[in-house]
Amino acid sequence: SISSTKSTPYTAQYTPAIPLSKYIERISALSLLEDETLVCTLIYIDRYLLASGMKLTAHEVHRLFLTASTLALKFHCDDYFVNSYYAAVGGVSLEELNELEKDFIETIGYELYVEKNVYKRYEKALKLYSNIPVSYTHLTLPTIYSV
Repeated sequence: SISSTKSTPYTAQYTPAIPLSKYIERISALSLLEDETLVCTLIYIDRYLLASGMKLTAHEVHRLFLTASTLALKFHCDDYFVNSYYAAVGGVSLEELNELEKDFIETIGYELYVEKNVYKRYEKALKLYSNIPVSYTHLTLPTIYSV
């Protein structure tokens, strides 16, 4: 469906056909995204949402995840791919990923470092939520703000 909410740099004209869970699996597998980097990705997403005030919808979440994971990989890993690779994996153009990355990092005030206590809080929450039975996954899980 066409987005009817306020447009952001992350807003897709149409809801992506690939479910978010499959998109995350794709990005994780093809980008060699390790668990630690995934935790940082989620922290970055929360930082962005808090700083921007953006209301996350199905029209933004894919591009937001791609951008946050690209930044997390670059900041926390010694070896990572070039943006053209991440753009191809994520289904966006190189130019678009570069613009999204610029917007994201400026919005969070270049705060890519994650304090140990913040990391541990997110890691604990993810472990807790990963144990929720599938029948309960339709519930909205709270964002762990104050990062």
